[in-house]
Amino acid sequence: MKITKQEVLHVANLARLDVDKMLIDKFALQIGTILEYVDTLKEVDTQGVTGR
Repeated sequence: MKITKQEVLHVANLARLDVDKMLIDKFALQIGTILEYVDTLKEVDTQGVTGR
């Protein structure tokens, strides 16, 4: 999932975080990678798996 610079800045603003402007592209790529992994996990068949 691709995340834009504007989305990174928006989330940082909501969280009241001061983000180094030089790192926004890096953060966008990292967040996108994490969200892609979460999408992959959503596809895992967990039927029959019980919690503790």
